[in-house]
Amino acid sequence: MPLQYARSLNEPRTLRHSREGGNPVGRLWGGVVIANGVVPTRTICSLPLITDKEITEGPDVPLLPTPITLGNPGACLTERGVHQDVLNKLRWGNLYFYYGEPEALTYESVPARMYPITVQEVHSGYIKGKERLITMHSGVYGWPDSRDLHMAYRYDSRGHRTRAGFITAVDAASVRTQVVLGDKEIAVLERIPIGVESPETVRIIVERYDKHGLVMTANGKGSVKTIMPSGESHTHDLNGQQQINIPTP
Repeated sequence: MPLQYARSLNEPRTLRHSREGGNPVGRLWGGVVIANGVVPTRTICSLPLITDKEITEGPDVPLLPTPITLGNPGACLTERGVHQDVLNKLRWGNLYFYYGEPEALTYESVPARMYPITVQEVHSGYIKGKERLITMHSGVYGWPDSRDLHMAYRYDSRGHRTRAGFITAVDAASVRTQVVLGDKEIAVLERIPIGVESPETVRIIVERYDKHGLVMTANGKGSVKTIMPSGESHTHDLNGQQQINIPTP
């Protein structure tokens, strides 16, 4: 999809197309619009735009409809610099767009797992959305209105992705994940469209979820039920630790 910047968000045709309910650049040029450095007026906030700020982070960014800031080219000359720049922005509750990074990034960094996101909450060092959350703080996280499992991604102090190993506790009340992080580490929890239910406490680590299916380690006693996106369910009887593999239909 072509990505273009509108010459001016104040152009009458841009505003007219937006108010009609379509993405202005999508209507005019077949792409999406990213509004860089805009003032979040009521009109701007009502438009179907992706908004970001140029390079710098700060407390004003969460006032934008999408609280995103561009990477600082002066700070992210190396991959470790990219991670430090992401940390700097996350401390202000800012999401990150790549901008001026080394051309050949040799490993997956945090921004690769930040999207898609529909932001619900913004805190210092923690952003929560409907689809995922990003945090630099240890704690217990989840979505109280959801029984979805969580796929965890962990990035060490260098920005390298490493095995998360975070435990998701499941019982009749909720599904929540205990995140334990060291200094300068970041975690991303992604909701995956597989529900889980258990009358007793079961501890789960989701090892993999992809086009091939779900692999998780469950520990507990009694039964745990997994509910697939299709509505199909599987009941698993536990007596201690067990690996559960559910292939994609």
